[in-house]
Amino acid sequence: MLRIGVLEWICGGGLAAIPVQQIPTSLLREGWLMLAALSSDLQSTELQVVTTVEPRLVTALQIDALSKRGCLVRPSPCVGDEALPYWAEIFREVDWLITIAPECDGVLESLLAELTSRGRHCVNCSGEFLANCCDKLRTSQRLSLAGLPHPKTILLGEISPSWLREHAEQSEYWAVKPRDGAGCGGLLRVNSKQLQELISLPHDLNRSGNLIVQPWRAGIPCSRSAIVDRAGKCHWLPLVTQTLSLADVPKYLGGSVLALGPVHAPNGENIPIAQGTRETEFISDAQSIALDEMLTQAVKAMGATALGWIGVDLLYDDASPHCPFTIIEFNSRLTSSFVGLTESCGGGLAKQLVAAATGEEVRIPNQWSIVHFNC
Repeated sequence: MLRIGVLEWICGGGLAAIPVQQIPTSLLREGWLMLAALSSDLQSTELQVVTTVEPRLVTALQIDALSKRGCLVRPSPCVGDEALPYWAEIFREVDWLITIAPECDGVLESLLAELTSRGRHCVNCSGEFLANCCDKLRTSQRLSLAGLPHPKTILLGEISPSWLREHAEQSEYWAVKPRDGAGCGGLLRVNSKQLQELISLPHDLNRSGNLIVQPWRAGIPCSRSAIVDRAGKCHWLPLVTQTLSLADVPKYLGGSVLALGPVHAPNGENIPIAQGTRETEFISDAQSIALDEMLTQAVKAMGATALGWIGVDLLYDDASPHCPFTIIEFNSRLTSSFVGLTESCGGGLAKQLVAAATGEEVRIPNQWSIVHFNC
């Protein structure tokens, strides 16, 4: 029986040094949803799932729910400095470890480096691909060199008043975000006047060396995830539209599976939709296939060390004169889209992650239904 470890950084003790009241409930909720969905989906007579949780953040009822599904749950110490050696020890005997952590402040990269240096086999991206995904400026440079549709990106510290005057008419609003951010964390939507105020701040206040600026594009925010096998093949999953709140600070609220377009089987045929009604007009079959080809090209441009779950954030704009999809950024880890996707196909996606790691054939489910999920 294979033993699979699941380490979700927030629920597992990554924020143990921070008082509970200072931890955003949205982060905790999203982390728990991913942990619960992944752990539950892995359960089978052929797998033993091991995970760890911080008792301050995960209730006894939640722990009991995981345990009743056959998951071995271990408490994590409530001291941040002690978490890493504890994680390395608790996952010492697992065959494979799936790690979920944010890119911000280098958390994901450093955590995976530490775990692999201690001999843990991670079902995660590594090397060049991981580094390029964790730095949005490097992501932009790679995609631009490959000639792929992506917003022009510049460091906040490189914007001068003259540059802003020259480019002010290109966009009514601008996206300002950390180059190592995760999700909507740290994302600002500003107009040209507000951007001028930002660049006028002293360097230590505007964090200009760590913030990037992009024109705010119109369109439907969505994502496409894939399971990447050991041979580097991307097995693409259905589109997921994203629900965002733009009031004050942008926030991610969840999404919908299959509300925008279909998924195709390896032979190019449509995979049937089991139930539900279309909420928006579907993209065409040709657009769906072209998108998968473009994204596969983008993965190659980012580096050859992808493995396991990856996600690509996109904007869909059918008014675009060229490609209706623009690549916004990459996620080199499990994302909250997994919550909706595994429900949409009736489960089994997590086991395909294991298949990708072990070199077995990855089998994408052949039936999906429209699902709405909140985070």
